[in-house]
Amino acid sequence: MQEAEPVKQGRVLILENLREYAGLAKDVVVIGALVRAEIWDKKRWEDYCAISDEDQSLAAALDELGF
Repeated sequence: MQEAEPVKQGRVLILENLREYAGLAKDVVVIGALVRAEIWDKKRWEDYCAISDEDQSLAAALDELGF
């Protein structure tokens, strides 16, 4: 975790070692998570959020049951 203050332009600079660790390239996604923000590489976030066929079947079953 890194605490950061915005620069005059309102941007937050991310240290190079953290950019490398997170695999940040060009496009990023900022996710609010309770009391912090997470910064993800866009492709990695999309892969993380992808719903598998099995997950979709479970979601459909739960919908049918009224959950």
